[in-house]
Amino acid sequence: MARRPGRPGAEISDETRRIILECAGFGLTHEQIAYIVGLSAKTIKKYCSEELEMGTAKMVSSVAKTLYQTAMDRNDKGHVAAAIFFLKTRGKWREKDDESQGMSSDQVKAIIADFATALGNSR
Repeated sequence: MARRPGRPGAEISDETRRIILECAGFGLTHEQIAYIVGLSAKTIKKYCSEELEMGTAKMVSSVAKTLYQTAMDRNDKGHVAAAIFFLKTRGKWREKDDESQGMSSDQVKAIIADFATALGNSR
């Protein structure tokens, strides 16, 4: 079968793919990434879809790991906020003032503070 006429496929260097992966992880749009690497958005979508998806997944994984470690570290002053954020986003907790729908944020903070105090006393 004869090859269709037209431009040959884009050859994208490993360095460009690394930049695309990193930019996707930071949440840049395809258009912004394309501008940075000097390609069209259509080209990076066509030839670098794996980097676009993997970049986002790797960054979310990295941030989630750091957030989890911060939430579990009693010596880190941000641990309460990190724990609350983690439970809201990954644990599907919600802030609601309606008692029949769940706990208020003040109740969640009180429970976490009590838990942190209990851990401190048990060591």
